[in-house]
Amino acid sequence: MTSLLITGGTGSLGRALVKLVLAEGVYERVVVFSRDEFKQAMMAEEVGDARVRFFLGDVRDPERLRRALVGVSDVVHAAALKWVASGAYNTDELFRTNFDGTRHVVDAAAERGVGRVLLIASDKGCHAANAYGASKFAAESYAVGANAFTFPRGCRVGCARYGNVLWSRGSVAYRFDATGLTGSFPYRVTDRRMTRFGMRLSEAAGFVLSALGALRGGEVFVPRLPSWRIVDVAAADYHAHRRPSEVTPIVVTGLRGGGEKIHETLITEEESRRTVWVPAGERWVIEPESRSWDREAWAGDPVPEGWSYTSDKNAEWLSEAELQDTFVTEMEPPLAAV
Repeated sequence: MTSLLITGGTGSLGRALVKLVLAEGVYERVVVFSRDEFKQAMMAEEVGDARVRFFLGDVRDPERLRRALVGVSDVVHAAALKWVASGAYNTDELFRTNFDGTRHVVDAAAERGVGRVLLIASDKGCHAANAYGASKFAAESYAVGANAFTFPRGCRVGCARYGNVLWSRGSVAYRFDATGLTGSFPYRVTDRRMTRFGMRLSEAAGFVLSALGALRGGEVFVPRLPSWRIVDVAAADYHAHRRPSEVTPIVVTGLRGGGEKIHETLITEEESRRTVWVPAGERWVIEPESRSWDREAWAGDPVPEGWSYTSDKNAEWLSEAELQDTFVTEMEPPLAAV
């Protein structure tokens, strides 16, 4: 029986991925592995499909992971602590979940004969400027290098790195819409210059599933994405609730503590030396810097050395109208009272 286990499966990505997998019939069984029994109960009621199983556990617990991974074909490792500001004061907790958790998942997967493991990486791990970014960079580095011992055992490990997901729970768009619905203006913006790469939740799930299927071992997949300006997200929400001609009320609060970035990076200049563009998948593939495992390298168009993929220098942008169009189609419904 083919089966997929998703760590952090009750999160925004996990829920979207479960729905996509069920709709496409890719796996006969889906295991949602997470810590919160309430979220699992609500999700079970929401999904209502016998193919989905729920397994309580924490990625910090390797023994629990080994039990959950019995008979599992593939893993998407999405469990993480991801708040930049709180991470500055809880660095040990970040690393216990983000790095140690990744190590536990990869090691247990190799031990249990899992075929593929895909870590959900983060732009914050590129030129890490905060504790959260450092923990994700370490996790990504471990996942890539782990192929030295997992690959000979038939377990391939790779990473999917993408930008901010619009309308996921806790996202800036989600918070802005709460402001618009309640009329508690102005919108609080940390810096007017701020840009991010934009990805819809449904697109993120599709990209992750595609990367998992294409995984060879040790690569990092990066999708082609448009950028958006934080002030345009605020304007899109405001004009959805108020007259389009009115000026959007915004107050600038200053960058949050912990190392908030003004712009987002998905591929660094250093990585450009080993990055190829794969047109068929509309994505870049970053090859590992050193590789001891024997697998076919990715063929594609090499990017220029010194090139980088950053949100402020992107050629593609989401307009206010395009951002507003995502409100109805992409906003994630609440999971009960969560």
